Amino acid sequence: MWELVLEKIQRLRQFDAQRQAFGAELHQYEAAAPLSEGEIAAAEARLGCALPSELAGFYREVGDGGVGPYYGTVPVNSLQTEDAKYIFIGEQGCGHRTYVISSGPKANAIVFRDLDEDGFTETATSLLAFYENWLDDELAAFQEVRRLIDEGLSAEAIVLELSKSHKRHDGRDLVASVIDAQKPVGLFGSKGQRIYHGATQFPWYENRLNEFRRRTATGGDSPDSSKPTGARDQPWWRIWN
Repeated sequence: MWELVLEKIQRLRQFDAQRQAFGAELHQYEAAAPLSEGEIAAAEARLGCALPSELAGFYREVGDGGVGPYYGTVPVNSLQTEDAKYIFIGEQGCGHRTYVISSGPKANAIVFRDLDEDGFTETATSLLAFYENWLDDELAAFQEVRRLIDEGLSAEAIVLELSKSHKRHDGRDLVASVIDAQKPVGLFGSKGQRIYHGATQFPWYENRLNEFRRRTATGGDSPDSSKPTGARDQPWWRIWN
């Protein structure tokens, strides 16, 4: 069920060398070890309901929480039921949460909730489709950035093109990740203490892209799907356990 998702996660992990896509800095495109049938059964006993098939498949085939849309999917021990039929599976940020419907004809469907408002918003999108849509959108954006880099566009021109074609405003960050350029802490700050000052930061992207092109023109290193991306921060799902 989740084989294609796993393949796409691997491709996205290679593109996003610096973990610049939303949420990637936390989940790192990693998941904890997959669960056994006994562990899933124990979680269901705790919740008082069976997990819908796609959610059970996620924990069985992908792993016990981690990689996923927004800030990823929580470990099975962090699942919660609300309003009898909704299972909380992840945070989106800013008081927004993601759920799945546990049973019935709409089982596996994604549900959204804004904690500042009453009620839940049900969708017709299944959990598996939710993952595939997220991966397809991210891969398409990164592939577009790589194509524009190969065509010789400047970083600022890439930002404009990506905004038009994908309605995204993180083009500079995607450029940095595709060329595997690590942002200096002195200029951009660190996790939890970010610095936002475009006038001083924008030239850095242009300079790194120019350096990348000089290296590749002379046979230097370039992003390669076989090249490890280096050590990363601890995946966020460990925080939940």
